Order: sequence, then C-alpha cells, then structure tokens
Amino acid sequence: MQEEITRTVVASIAPHIELAEIARSQRDTTSIHAWQLARRAAGLYNEAYSDGNAGLMQQAITVCEEAISVDATLLAAHVTLVWAHWLNHLYRWGDRPDEELNKAWAVVERMTAINAQDERTLTARGWVRVTRGEFSGGLADLRRAHEVNPNYVFGLIGLAFAEATTGLGQEAEAHAQLALRLSPRDYGSGGIGLARLVLAMAHFTMGNYDEAAGWCEAAIQAQHRAPIRRALMIACSARTGDMARARTEIAVLNSFAPDFIASVFRGQNPVFTRKEDMENLLDGLRLAGLSN
Repeated sequence: MQEEITRTVVASIAPHIELAEIARSQRDTTSIHAWQLARRAAGLYNEAYSDGNAGLMQQAITVCEEAISVDATLLAAHVTLVWAHWLNHLYRWGDRPDEELNKAWAVVERMTAINAQDERTLTARGWVRVTRGEFSGGLADLRRAHEVNPNYVFGLIGLAFAEATTGLGQEAEAHAQLALRLSPRDYGSGGIGLARLVLAMAHFTMGNYDEAAGWCEAAIQAQHRAPIRRALMIACSARTGDMARARTEIAVLNSFAPDFIASVFRGQNPVFTRKEDMENLLDGLRLAGLSN
C-alpha cells in the first residue's frame, strides 16, 4: 500500500516539478531572449544526447554561447554547456576531445562565480571534478548538492554515478534506486537511463554480471547511443559467455563512438577509479576480443 501511495503521489506531482524547473530557469534571467535561447540549447542537447549526434551537440554549444552572450549570468545555459562539453569528452567527439574536459571545467568555474551554492553548480562541479580525478572533492560537491536540494533528481543521480565510479557500490545502488522512485519517468538528459547505468556499474563492481547485464539492457532501452552502458554490456556478455551479444554491442558502439573503447584502454576514459574495477572491465573487454 505504501508503494502504491508513493507511485500515485509521484505521478501527480511530476508535471508540477517540471513546470517549477522551467519557472526557475525563467527567474535566472530578466532577458526573455536569453531564456528562449537556453531552452532551445537544452532541446538540441537532449536530441544530440538521445541520437548520439556530434553535429547537434555542437549546435547546442553554439546556442548556449549565444544565450550567455546575451546574459552572462544565466545558469541554465551554463548547465547545458558544461554537460555538452563533458559528453564531447566522453564520446571522443571533435578534433581535441581531451580539451573538452578543460572547457567543461572553465564553464564550471563561471557557474561557481555566479552561484557557488546552487545545486546545479555543485552537481556540475562534482561530476567534472570526479572525471578530472579529484575524487574526494567531487564527491563532497555532489553530496553538498544533495543537501542543498534533496529533490534535485539529476544531482542525486550524479552522486550515485560518482559513487559507482569510485567503488562505493552499495551507496550508489541505494541512491540510484531512490532516484528511480522519485522520478519514475525520464527526468531530462536521460535521467532514468543514467540511474539504470549506475545500477549496472554497481553490480558489475560487485561481480554480479547477470544482474549488471540486466541493468545494462534497461539503460540501453532508455538511451541507445551512450558508450559506457554499451561497454559494460560487452564486458558482461563476455563474462557470461554470450559472445554473439558482445559482437553486436561492439558494432553498435563503434557506429557512434568509434574511439571510446580505445580511449578506455588508453586511460583517457576511466569508467572506474579503483584499479581492480578497471582491470575487471578491461579483462571483460579483452574476453570479447577487444584491445587498444
């Protein structure tokens, strides 16, 4: 009965939460033009992320920069811009994908100057810091974001992702499950898919390859062109002896992020920070016939 009540309440308030997020974005600026540009950039970003489209992602970046040129303090535009640069780094898009992480950090620094205690700033700062190898500081930022606004689901997912990355599997699982309960439908930028990816990562680090594969499958259904979940599925499939599925996943991954696996082997995209977790992933990829 408690679960049914929870589902009913969440279903009834979810549309209002989305409207509140839009209203907050409007309050970030006095410029209607800047706000419209920021909303357009967010739409382009979501489409690029969903389709795995590098050209659309560059369009999103351009429109973000236009919005910021109109209002340099508009956090909503900065939020989209930092994630766009981070994804360019992850997918290895563009001529200098490693430089994209530096660009993401530069955006984070501007966000910090605008409002250091906004949960969006703290989430972006923590996520990028973890990617840069600043694990303790990044986790601290993400935990602070959750304290500032416990209802900010993307911040909760960011915390869970960082925990899974750094080997805190049980904590990651608990926070990802909470995020799914709080937001049973997608919460922008592939929120459901990210929560499912976190659960796949957590179970992978715990050696539960069948369960990890199940969550990989669910994550792929939510966002079919995202590299980490495909790489995990390749490793899980190889670990469980499903080489046909591993080959299929390799072909799909290479179709939209052909340099991702090589970047993982080179250490440019460490999915996990603990040596044993990374070796486990690399061994799984090697079982599937991959190398750098």
